[in-house]
Amino acid sequence: MKTTNDPENYRKMSVPFDGPDKANDAVKAFYTEVEAARNRHQIADVVVAIALNVKYESGEGIAMTHAAFGDCFKTESLLAYALGVEQADGRQRLATLLKGKRA
Repeated sequence: MKTTNDPENYRKMSVPFDGPDKANDAVKAFYTEVEAARNRHQIADVVVAIALNVKYESGEGIAMTHAAFGDCFKTESLLAYALGVEQADGRQRLATLLKGKRA
C-alpha cells in the first residue's frame, strides 16, 4: 500500500473547482489517464475513489465518485480489501498517537 502525506500539495489540490462542470471535466480526464496507465502497466483490475472540492451556486461542497476498471465481479473484493487495510492502519496510527508518539 502507498499513502502519501504531503500537506503543501494537499492544500493546492484542495482549491475548489469553479463549478460542477469543471469538476466533472477533471474527473473524466483523470479516469482517462487512469485507464491509460492501467493498460500501459498491464494491471487488470483497478478501483479509484475520488473526493474533490467544488464551488456551487449555494456554496462550496465536496463531491465524491468512483470508477472501476476490469472485472466488475472483483470490484467489491478490491474495495473490501482496501477498507480492511485502511481500518487496520488507522487503528495502528491511533495506538501510536495514544502512546504519545508521532504516527
